[in-house]
Amino acid sequence: MDQSFDAYIRQLEKYLETRCPFRSTPVNHPIDKVIIFNPKMVSHELDFISNLIAGEINCSLSLATDYDFIPRVNSQTLVIFFGSSGNPEKTKYTLNILIDKKAKILCVGYENSHFLQTFSDQNQSDLFELPAASPFLTKSTVFMNLIVGIILARILPAKPEKLLQHFHSLIAFLDAENDPSREIAKQIAIRLFNKKIYIFGSMILKPNLIQLKSQLKKIAKYPSRFVTMSEYTDYELNVIIGDQENTALIFLKNQQLNDAMEYRISLLKKHKLQTTDTLIQIETKGNHLTEEIFYLAFIADLVSWNLKELTIPEPVVQPQTTLNNMIQHKNIYITK
Repeated sequence: MDQSFDAYIRQLEKYLETRCPFRSTPVNHPIDKVIIFNPKMVSHELDFISNLIAGEINCSLSLATDYDFIPRVNSQTLVIFFGSSGNPEKTKYTLNILIDKKAKILCVGYENSHFLQTFSDQNQSDLFELPAASPFLTKSTVFMNLIVGIILARILPAKPEKLLQHFHSLIAFLDAENDPSREIAKQIAIRLFNKKIYIFGSMILKPNLIQLKSQLKKIAKYPSRFVTMSEYTDYELNVIIGDQENTALIFLKNQQLNDAMEYRISLLKKHKLQTTDTLIQIETKGNHLTEEIFYLAFIADLVSWNLKELTIPEPVVQPQTTLNNMIQHKNIYITK
């Protein structure tokens, strides 16, 4: 069974406290920006923790997935540099430039990251060696956000207790939803198998739309398209083109959806229900927006992983039933 978020994060925090102490804790000079360099992430994947930490770290936070972030770095920049399996010479060159710019560098890698360890020893920079994680966790957007959040909580605020408490509460919520979320994700993956996928949601869930599209492509190798729905336009009706008999529509719904957006979604469903093969609605859970978007992000991680692992020996012929035969589940509504 995959590690729980709580078990891993507590293991990580133990590492931070004992095995990998900071050479300079906390950051003892002004920081005007934090740049997370991680080629394995995509744009907007750090948006999930932005609201949670914005009031605590008092500086800008951005994600870089390519080496073109270097011109933005200065002596008041903290670069959290995630090691990857990329070009080691290019990595070494980039790290040396960051040193020349007098940036604060925090290297992050998994255990036995020999290259990063050597660099850290030579330049007296900080290094985190993350405990080993399950294959699912290493590909999870939620997992990477939690790691970044815990690291920032440890090194930036003068009193990190409040921020750490937020993260521990979020982790407890996700672990409590672990088993039902896995079951929901399996059902969704089965319905999405071999389908053209369109994802719809409101502007407030745009990070989730981007993340689901990204995870479907990166992990499951499924192309998809997402649409940010508006209260005022009806262009969504014209997005779905071509043969719709092998098409799946996914609707992401947050709890505080206004009446205008509810109407937009119901109109789209009514228009496409008679021609679209599969309709899936996923509603958020949680006590506040941060929990809601993390919940959807976790579902997206699980769905992508299930689609990757899903194997069907031969094409399955769908029985000819009415298109509006609805199967209802907790927090998910699937239409055949």
